Amino acid sequence: MVSAAVEALKKGCNQYSVTWGAPSLRRSVASHFGRWYGMEIDLEREITICCGWTEAMISTVMALINPGDGLIFFEPFYENYGPDAVLCGATPRAVPLLQTGNGFEVD
Repeated sequence: MVSAAVEALKKGCNQYSVTWGAPSLRRSVASHFGRWYGMEIDLEREITICCGWTEAMISTVMALINPGDGLIFFEPFYENYGPDAVLCGATPRAVPLLQTGNGFEVD
């Protein structure tokens, strides 16, 4: 792994990627999804590579939620759901999951 890292550095792979993901990775994702779903995908406008779940989630919430909306999520929940709703101007609404003999249910 160290040798591969050294070789990559020697070839110029030594900078952060652009914020929305390396073009070669986005091209590959667009190609895969294009084949999978039988559609043409614009890698410049429709593919974003995120650094992890937290970044992906806030990006999605910010794209879909408008100020004044409510954001419903099940409890227990990931700690960023509430703050992400607030950052978007939405009202967070936690709905508890109730454990029953059949698993979990919503009241």
